[in-house]
Amino acid sequence: MKKFKILSTTLCCSTLLLASAPFASAQSIDNSEDTVTSLIQSESQNSVIFAYGKKFTISPDAEGKVTQQELEDIAKQATSDEIKIENVFTPVNDNALPSQGIVQEPEVNDSQITYAWYDLWINWDVSKKVTQRDTNLAARQITSVPAGGTKKITDKFTVKSSVGVNGSVKEAGLTAAVESSLTSEISRTIETTYSGPKMGSGYNSIIYWITPYVNRGTWSATGKGNVSGDKYGPYTGTYEEPTKFIEWSQLIK
Repeated sequence: MKKFKILSTTLCCSTLLLASAPFASAQSIDNSEDTVTSLIQSESQNSVIFAYGKKFTISPDAEGKVTQQELEDIAKQATSDEIKIENVFTPVNDNALPSQGIVQEPEVNDSQITYAWYDLWINWDVSKKVTQRDTNLAARQITSVPAGGTKKITDKFTVKSSVGVNGSVKEAGLTAAVESSLTSEISRTIETTYSGPKMGSGYNSIIYWITPYVNRGTWSATGKGNVSGDKYGPYTGTYEEPTKFIEWSQLIK
């Protein structure tokens, strides 16, 4: 069971609150399934989490949006012991389907595949199964800013979906049908002025990063010919679909 220590520092509070509670308090979280910052709801607090040998500062923009698994992912990508989760960008995905667990892929049965030369098109029925949810890809560096400096960055980060097909498929439109059920790509446009650490802070720079996340899974498709009514498939394969970006930074001594 993973345990995390959260330090909550109140920025704005009443006289009564200050009198009845200490200014800073530490507590352990023993709930590996929930979002790490779920116990901290107020935007008037700075959240500091000690986990995986790192010190994480969670910005208000990222509070309630980062899981323990994602903190572990970032901890493995970082080279510094002090990390700040800056933001979590999750686009609206109309094609996203809920996870139905890890499933066994059905095998292609060639005996069920027929073909009629006079079919005008094939109507495809595609189903998806998520087998790995929110898997991180390699972090991409946004910029590095020295102590006392600032740097204005305009950039765009894009992650595209991909589709793999098991075996040989000759039917036109199958790959396009599968791709249409996925989020084709997600993009994060950045127009931000980044700051380095304060002079005399003991840190040389801050490096800003962005980590993409994807869902991985399997798909199955069957088709019905128009005009013949003949059956095509089932066909199976794999897919990778982008889901979010996590923006984070690390202090460098």
